[in-house]
Amino acid sequence: INAIYFNPIFKSPSNHRYDASDYMRVDPEFGTNEEYFSLTKILKKEGIRTMLDFAFNHTAIDFAQFQDLRDQGEASKFKGWYWVKSYPVLVQENPTYEAWFGFPSMPKLNVMNPETHKYVLSVVDFWKQNSALDGLRLDVANEVDMRMWRSLRTHVKGRSPNTYILGEEWGDATKWLTGDQWDASMNYQFRDACLRFFADQSITASEFGRRLIKNFNQYAPQVSRVQYNLLSSHDTPRFLTLCGGDKKRTLLAATVLLTWPGTPSIYYGEELGMEGGKDPENRRGMEWDRTQSQNDFLATYKRLIALRNSSKALQSGTPTILASSDQNHTLVFSRVLDQDQAIIALNRSASPQRLTVTLPTEISARRFVDALSGAKLTASKDRLAISLPPMAAAVLLPTGSTPKLLSGSSKESPANIQITQRQLGARRNS
Repeated sequence: INAIYFNPIFKSPSNHRYDASDYMRVDPEFGTNEEYFSLTKILKKEGIRTMLDFAFNHTAIDFAQFQDLRDQGEASKFKGWYWVKSYPVLVQENPTYEAWFGFPSMPKLNVMNPETHKYVLSVVDFWKQNSALDGLRLDVANEVDMRMWRSLRTHVKGRSPNTYILGEEWGDATKWLTGDQWDASMNYQFRDACLRFFADQSITASEFGRRLIKNFNQYAPQVSRVQYNLLSSHDTPRFLTLCGGDKKRTLLAATVLLTWPGTPSIYYGEELGMEGGKDPENRRGMEWDRTQSQNDFLATYKRLIALRNSSKALQSGTPTILASSDQNHTLVFSRVLDQDQAIIALNRSASPQRLTVTLPTEISARRFVDALSGAKLTASKDRLAISLPPMAAAVLLPTGSTPKLLSGSSKESPANIQITQRQLGARRNS
């Protein structure tokens, strides 16, 4: 892996911590500010970047500014920070202020109030200046005034141009992805396509291919290539659970995740085959003691990750659907970046399938190796025959380009690093 996305770590009265009571303090349940700062810097040295989740749409009711508003009412100097409907400010079933989803415990911030606006930017500055922060994930960003995100982008990119700005939007995010707000959105449309084809099996292979291409073409190429692609998140049941515990179908979806354009993300434990339904089942603690079955599942993920990291085609190549069969539940697509090429074939059926694909002119290679199985294939002119076992995939690379890491290299990956309490520093209050 080369990045870690942290859900909110701020001091909060809830277990999810999307309602901060102090945006500039790590919740004591997790540790101290200094420990987090040290952790991010150690990870950065090991080639692992960090992204932090910020919920600027709303706060906790024990956030200092909201507490003052409750105590002082209309005389509070923080009167403009929230959307108050009437005074006194009452935390009750029907609160006298705007709240996220109507939950009294999450009063909505007025981010375009000048002082609130400055505060939001100061929070980002605090974490950027003290930790090795490379990405911002903006919670319920589609409900926040777009002027806030334009201002934040200008502020952040002016100081750190490569900072990744990710916004939460479950549908079409075009209006936020025109270059003046976010870099990418949570790509739930990609997840939905995978869910329909692999989990509930309600769409055909050709329809799956169409949805993937439509999703890619929906945005400018530079956006689609960094879209945050996912199968599971803290807001959804885990993908394996939605597949009824079927690990083969789940690994097929993981193959698409790690070979399709975008920024592939793996929700913690997904690489082990952890299950979980709706919140809170999908947020259970990490399973640290692995079974052999989980190790086998993890090995497939490691291979796919190593394969993506070694292939320019899989990182940045343009996708093209080469073939599909609705009857046999098969799909073949390519990724091409100049002379770097890859062909990905999927078989969702319970029977072996033999496919014959016509290679387009941009694929010049005629001899291939399946980087997953080691099988060798040779095209006859522009026709390539591919044999797939039941519920299996192939990732075909031109002969000679198969990465050594997939052939048994013992090279240590960043995922194997160990960080001790001593490295993080002595535990102390921040």
